[in-house]
Amino acid sequence: MFLQSQRLWESYHPAARPAQRPLPEDDLARLLENTIAAARRAAPGAELSLVEVRMQGERPRGDLLLAGRNSRELSFDARSGEALVEAAPAGINLGDFMLRRHRGDILGLSGYWISLLCGVALFTLGVTGLMLYAKVFLQRLRSGRRSLVW
Repeated sequence: MFLQSQRLWESYHPAARPAQRPLPEDDLARLLENTIAAARRAAPGAELSLVEVRMQGERPRGDLLLAGRNSRELSFDARSGEALVEAAPAGINLGDFMLRRHRGDILGLSGYWISLLCGVALFTLGVTGLMLYAKVFLQRLRSGRRSLVW
């Protein structure tokens, strides 16, 4: 419940993000070429589906999505061509789908609300169930029956 309420709060009250540095325009073509060349070295013969160059802190980062059956994401330092991250294969897998479904991500903001309400309902049912059981158990004690269950 806490995570859902925190996520809802953040969606309505986004935190101030630090100012992003712009990409150096005079180096933009070279950064893009370095990123594509690094991808060609890492995955020769693979087709590119997406190429993105952006600033990450002080360094430009190039992210690529390889196309085809064995698609995956690659990330490089756009200046040096050094590999930063090789992510798991792109696409939908069952574990990610189930996690997104569990958290309510699939339905967006309304999914967070539904998930939060379900969590509150489950908590409320548990507390009221214990309260009712305690009431019945105390009545049983007064009548002389000492067993925990009927």
